[in-house]
Amino acid sequence: MNTSINRLVLVLYVLANVTMHVADSTVQIQVPEESYLNELTTLTCSTSQAFSNIIYKAPFGNSPQCTVTACTSVSGFQAVPINSSCTELTILRVQQGHAGQWGCADADQNFVYSRLVVAEKKPPCSITVDTCPVLLYGKISVTVTIQNYYCSVASNVSLLVGSVRQTLSTAAQVTGPTDIIAIKEINMTKEHFGDVRLVLICQKSRTISCGGVTVLHGRIPACQISSSRDTSSLRIGEDLLLNISTPRYYCSVAASLLLKMGKNDITLFNVTVNDTTKEYFVVKQRMTASHFGIVKLFFECGNYRQPLLCEGVQLLGTRYDSFGSDETGSTAAIVMGIVIIAMVVIIVLLLVKNLRNKNDGCKGRSLLQVEMCSIIRCLPWFKRNPNNQVPKPMETDDSQIQVHEKTMPAEDPILEVHEKAMPAKDPITEVHEKPMPAEEPTEEIHSKTSSSHESTI
Repeated sequence: MNTSINRLVLVLYVLANVTMHVADSTVQIQVPEESYLNELTTLTCSTSQAFSNIIYKAPFGNSPQCTVTACTSVSGFQAVPINSSCTELTILRVQQGHAGQWGCADADQNFVYSRLVVAEKKPPCSITVDTCPVLLYGKISVTVTIQNYYCSVASNVSLLVGSVRQTLSTAAQVTGPTDIIAIKEINMTKEHFGDVRLVLICQKSRTISCGGVTVLHGRIPACQISSSRDTSSLRIGEDLLLNISTPRYYCSVAASLLLKMGKNDITLFNVTVNDTTKEYFVVKQRMTASHFGIVKLFFECGNYRQPLLCEGVQLLGTRYDSFGSDETGSTAAIVMGIVIIAMVVIIVLLLVKNLRNKNDGCKGRSLLQVEMCSIIRCLPWFKRNPNNQVPKPMETDDSQIQVHEKTMPAEDPILEVHEKAMPAKDPITEVHEKPMPAEEPTEEIHSKTSSSHESTI
């Protein structure tokens, strides 16, 4: 009898302890802030003391249960015990039906609940603008198209243009995916220039980029490039000044103007622009071979780069194109010119020296006599007798021309001088050709004399 009573007391004691343990244990369930369609998400159920049997409750259908050692298997879910006070439940592919209240309890008592929010992570979208280019203080129309947007709770869709945000759509509750088309008229200020994006607010806020327009850069600046020099005939090594003006340009981020001269890139401006300004630049460059070519100006705003159609200087040319387009070609041309001039000077000096040698035997005579001397030196008999000298004419009071006798070589022709009466006031020396033996002519020289003497050579 006593034994039976003792056993009953022990059972009651154990049951009392178990009841007190369950009553003292607290349960918590944690869900993600936002879960996305067709992606996995994980829920956690934990207890303040070691649990005996964790039970999950879904908005609809069956859900897993877990002991300290294992969890039941349910299609679409994967549950695992982490330790004696914690388990995890993974939804392998989130669907719209998974949105709502999820519960968790130990031993099917005292369920606690939390709401699982489901949304479309990045719905297809596009943004278009009706005006190009976009002008400061101008008016533009922006069209936004969103497909299959979904959020299981109240949501908001906004358009972010630069730093200005405008609401496109709001919904207290969405029963399923929906399409959104919104048109916004915007009066452009400097705050509107920049990135163009969508802001989606479901349980939390996130920003996405769409197709089409992703950034507004503002008006592309007009430009003018001028120079006081003739840029079509420049020389290597000389300085060139270019005057560049770019009125009315704007960029919401770091902007730069890039000047391209031939193969050289020159950055003109690179700061953060706060307002539209008229900019003027003076570029000084010492000309090298790489500077010659096309002149272009580029406008850069962030990652955007646009070539500008400028008026004025378009091309830099050199006047030494025929000799070469670089320093090496010009140097070679100069050296070649020096060599040619030196050769000409040497040839002229040689010719002058040769002419002086030929005229040494004709010094002290008149111009006509020098010419006759040069002709006589070219005759064959003179070439065979280089020592012969042409005698100077004798000046006498009676106007006589006296020819002295000189022995000539045997093979040379014989010259005879005959007296011929001439007019008293016009003494003229005539040279007549006389037939010579062996096909060579004989020269006869008749001289005017005032006496009867005759000289024969």
